Amino acid sequence: SEIRIKAPKRSDQSDDDFLKWLTSIGGTPPELLENPEVLKLFLPALKADLHVVENFSFGKPDVPILSCPITCFDGREDVPHDLQAWREVTSGDFTIRMLDGSHFYLKDSGNEKILLDFITKSLEASEMDYL
Repeated sequence: SEIRIKAPKRSDQSDDDFLKWLTSIGGTPPELLENPEVLKLFLPALKADLHVVENFSFGKPDVPILSCPITCFDGREDVPHDLQAWREVTSGDFTIRMLDGSHFYLKDSGNEKILLDFITKSLEASEMDYL
């Protein structure tokens, strides 16, 4: 989204600044972030993955490229995301589900259950389409 593309590029930060940011957003156990061997192994991959996310751009299609339903999940306390942009990608149904929590809303077992129930029901419904 435009918001994401214009945001500061965390992946370009020094390792120290990146670790400070990673610690500040939570979601990663402190014992991992304090372990030099783990950091040596995973920090380059984390920064590379984030670089892809920060720089990926997908223009609005002239016509929807999907016909399946799309449901976007996000945490109520997370930074704003342009979830409405996903509506342009499908001619199928489109919904947004906001769950309690921030970026790591899946760490809440209640949210995990909501998502697992949704996936299960979606798979069961799609299975019926092929019978």
